Amino acid sequence: ENGPGIPLNLLLTVDGASGGTSIRVNIPNTNIGFDIPIDGLPITLTVPVNSELSPIVIQPINIGAIPLDLTLGGNTTQLNANLGASIGPITATLFHLSPVPGFGNSTSSPSSGFFNSGVGGSSGFGNTGDTLSGFWNVGSQVTGLQNYGGNLLSGITNLGSALSGINNTSDLGIALSGLVSGIGNFGSRLSGLFLSGSVP
Repeated sequence: ENGPGIPLNLLLTVDGASGGTSIRVNIPNTNIGFDIPIDGLPITLTVPVNSELSPIVIQPINIGAIPLDLTLGGNTTQLNANLGASIGPITATLFHLSPVPGFGNSTSSPSSGFFNSGVGGSSGFGNTGDTLSGFWNVGSQVTGLQNYGGNLLSGITNLGSALSGINNTSDLGIALSGLVSGIGNFGSRLSGLFLSGSVP
């Protein structure tokens, strides 16, 4: 096929030298004259060449038909061919889930849900401990979202034991029951909103 030309951009530098010569000088009205010798001079010639090579065209090559004459046997020769083939059933397992409750759990006893760990008996996602439900809880008998503690937690982001509500924190640690409910409380034996301290 014809294509675009190939751009050609060259800078040619030619070094050379002129041959030596002499110039004859005559004094008028006399027979006196003299020659002035001129030595050869170096010549450097730089010629920029900006052009384009025409597309290179290769003519099609045609290969004529190749006659094929194949004879098997004679006029009375009989050829018998029996062809048979079969492909048995092919089973390809692309994805396999073990027949267990849940997926990705690493608990000691069976758990449902996804990626739970610990003793087991949990459901939900990413819980650690036993008897858990919800998401990313740590402890025992906990339900909700991101609760962390000993046991008996419900709600969201509570820290301690025996807490319910949202963002409550027991000042008794996770081993003792804080008995706190509500929102944003800190202490023990509290119920309400944003309380701090302890009720006897």
